[in-house]
Amino acid sequence: MKEHFMKKHPDKSNKNILYFTDPKNKFEKRKTVTGLFNKTHLNNDKGLLASYKVSLLVAKCGKPHTIGETLILPAVEAILKSMTNLNVTNIISSIPLINNTVSRRIDEMAYDVEIKLCDILKITKFSLQLDESTLRDNEALLQKGIPITNCIACATDGAPAMIGRQRGFIAHLKNAVPGILTVHCVIHRQHLVSKNLSDELFDTMRFVINAVNKIKAKSLNDRLFRQLCHENDEDFERRLVLHTGARWLSKGNCLTRFYNLFQTILEFLQPLDKQLYDELHKRETNIAYLADIFEKLNDVNKNLQGDKINFIKSKFKDINDLIIPEWVLNPFLADIQNLQPSIQEELLEVNHNEEAKIDFKHNGYELFWLKQKSMYPQLWKEVELLIMTFSSTYLVEKGFSAVQQLLTKSRNKLEICERGDLRLMLTSIEPDIISLAGNHQPQGSH
Repeated sequence: MKEHFMKKHPDKSNKNILYFTDPKNKFEKRKTVTGLFNKTHLNNDKGLLASYKVSLLVAKCGKPHTIGETLILPAVEAILKSMTNLNVTNIISSIPLINNTVSRRIDEMAYDVEIKLCDILKITKFSLQLDESTLRDNEALLQKGIPITNCIACATDGAPAMIGRQRGFIAHLKNAVPGILTVHCVIHRQHLVSKNLSDELFDTMRFVINAVNKIKAKSLNDRLFRQLCHENDEDFERRLVLHTGARWLSKGNCLTRFYNLFQTILEFLQPLDKQLYDELHKRETNIAYLADIFEKLNDVNKNLQGDKINFIKSKFKDINDLIIPEWVLNPFLADIQNLQPSIQEELLEVNHNEEAKIDFKHNGYELFWLKQKSMYPQLWKEVELLIMTFSSTYLVEKGFSAVQQLLTKSRNKLEICERGDLRLMLTSIEPDIISLAGNHQPQGSH
């Protein structure tokens, strides 16, 4: 090789070795068609995943599907151009977020979540929350092959359609699942109790509502009242609110705001409606009493709301009459001498389980029993209903609020029972985005 080099290429015999290696390195690093396609494919794969993740965020926030191409992509482009030196055009073009694409992504993820939920319910005991729905074509998941016998308890709003003895849903449910436990939502009961007023307090409430309506019903009166509040140094930002019987906290909010502005309201109504002024003036004490009472009722109402309220945490008399064993709340401090032998045996095992003690200390009794149910089946049989039964229909009401948020004036034709927006907005189950993205060929934004 050396002899060949000296004879054939004597002019290059004194060259540095880099003279020969540089061309080789440049050749190996040259841009090829295959390399360009591999890089583009990698960017598009990431863009496809980003498309799914952004679509999930759009559904979780209840936003229109057009927000992807009208706001999110332009915002990302502006941020990247301002903060980095990357090729922004290629990045943006690899993320498909047009209206139809976002809709398809949401429906795919919702279907994936539904399959996961159904698979869980087919093999697991569960509780229901039910309320009347006004949505057309609203299909229940229990039609998806889930054994109705897996349902151990059901909470309803107490409406006749739900609890009717002959044709109510609960009657049919008890025929299918004889041992099921049914509960009248504690929040609805609290709301019903708050409606039961004496004649004097009922009249007082009626005059308060009339006064609020007289001020709020006409824009002129509302503007004049606002001006009077400013002149009296009142905080008008906490303005009067209209009362509506359909909202749980409405009456308390209405009375609180009313009493805070009571003197200004009297001053405003005196020349406008003398009779209403006189009625309110002599009922000032009653209004103050109602404002305090309903403020307390609102606090009770808020404490009863939440997706983690169970029988043990509820505070209604018939629920409190249930016997809750001490060992349910703390299995490590309870007296087990008078318990059944099978329960005594498993409780002794729990008391000598050091890992269980640490688990109970960090997670509390609810998560503790859920984790230990397979290890201590006899104890779980006693605990199951107390922990898993819903004492309210809070999650249903939360769903109704989500429907109102989705069906805005500009989206009133959204087929909410067929599309996946509502399911993704409410569920805590995460869709398998990687698997879903793997079923598609990456494409850029159109």
